[in-house]
Amino acid sequence: MQYLKRSNITRLLFGLVIMAAGGQTAFALGTAASTSIDNRATVNYDVGGVGQELIESSPTGNSTPGATNGADTSFLVDNRVDLLVDNTTGNTVTPNDTTLVPLTFTLTNEGNETQNYFLTTQQVTSPTDDFDMQNVAIYIENGLQAGFQDSGANADTLYNPATGTGDIAADGVITVYVVGNTDAINPTNGQTSSIHLQAQTLN
Repeated sequence: MQYLKRSNITRLLFGLVIMAAGGQTAFALGTAASTSIDNRATVNYDVGGVGQELIESSPTGNSTPGATNGADTSFLVDNRVDLLVDNTTGNTVTPNDTTLVPLTFTLTNEGNETQNYFLTTQQVTSPTDDFDMQNVAIYIENGLQAGFQDSGANADTLYNPATGTGDIAADGVITVYVVGNTDAINPTNGQTSSIHLQAQTLN
């Protein structure tokens, strides 16, 4: 038996940090993009050891002390792009076999906005890659039957680069299969083939 090696994890990670008034930091984690957030800072201070009346912030500035003399500053939460592609299984192949053998991945939208993704594969060229899989393709699990199905009524969806993965909601997860075979090649026992899967945010 020949071994189709698990792919390495590929991650695209972008962080968004929003600075709030008063020098504090707010993170948009878990808050939907385009959500309006109101913020008002309150400052308490002393002058020469004598306590002063508090003063509040406002969008245009405020020099009048006292509660309620400030005004809220409003801002919109930005689109936080954060995703994870993770390999969950390897597989085995036999020489000169036309059967499509899958590597299984999960793609998780860890951002705060619905996203669509462009997928690509790359055959690894390293000491751990002894042969290249043939007829490599990408399929997306359609949920009709567990595991990879390439034909029949429950066949999984062949990935279309023109349309991407389709929309994935925030915190949503899909299963992706990278498939290939050893048609017309004859790897020897113990050799491995490694393939990377990369996802790029389209929205």
